[in-house]
Amino acid sequence: MSILCVVPKKLIKCFMMLNAIWIILSTVIPNLSKNDLFKAQIPSETLNRNQLINSNIYYVIAHPDDEVMFFAPSIIELGKKKHNNTLGLICFSNGNADGLGEVRASELVESARIFGIDESNVHQIIDEENFMDSMNTTWESSKISKKLSKIITKDPNAAINLITFDEAGVSDHPNHKSLYYGCKEYLESSGSSANLFKLNSLSFFEKYSFTLVTSKILIAKYFKVLQNILEKSDFVIPIALSDDKSSSPEVLRFFSDLPSAILTVGAMSFAHASQMVWFRWGWLLFSRFGNFNELIKVQ
Repeated sequence: MSILCVVPKKLIKCFMMLNAIWIILSTVIPNLSKNDLFKAQIPSETLNRNQLINSNIYYVIAHPDDEVMFFAPSIIELGKKKHNNTLGLICFSNGNADGLGEVRASELVESARIFGIDESNVHQIIDEENFMDSMNTTWESSKISKKLSKIITKDPNAAINLITFDEAGVSDHPNHKSLYYGCKEYLESSGSSANLFKLNSLSFFEKYSFTLVTSKILIAKYFKVLQNILEKSDFVIPIALSDDKSSSPEVLRFFSDLPSAILTVGAMSFAHASQMVWFRWGWLLFSRFGNFNELIKVQ
């Protein structure tokens, strides 16, 4: 049998095995365990400490489909009824680089519906002069800030949270990076008490590791819980799996389970049908952003 016939089968088996491990860690263990510490989802007390409960949350994105490709795990978790948040999308372009602006604008509304976000909370900015969808264009922070000031409604009874890209923009996309600086300027110029969270960009390996790195983190998380339980019985496991960042109050980690991952694939493939060229399927298969978000609170 030739190597060309053997290697793909081995890769497929490896891929399926990694997914099976992730399903056990993210979905099976949390649902079977009676101990809340074995839940993969972020604890409610962590969200409460960061004012991400009973709040208005705006995801500030650059293009239709950013909400699915990059932010789905946190959107799904923060949108759960038990957290009582109102989620909104602020999209600074209709993704008209290929002349599909009108189609993509309607796709964003459909994607929001799948995620449980009301159409009235989907704000699309159609201003190609100032916010052109382009890999070569940096948007001005002051203009982003002004647009945000017109859209964001101050609510004395609820905290306001902005969630956007970080300085690296996930893929070094200038439109993505512009939003981080625009959101910062909005907070500084308006004197708003809103909180700002940025999506931590990942290295190339982490970005395309799909469930591999996420499973490693979940193993470390569960191992630490198990250690704490056993230590109370004076039994110590002489192994350490470091996961320091997860203990920081400024770093929030969101893990998808199997139903959430299926919802993400559905939102991308059905709502954003115009974007489902071959490499988008590759992204859905291998991107870690489909099962993991790390949000960092900007001080």
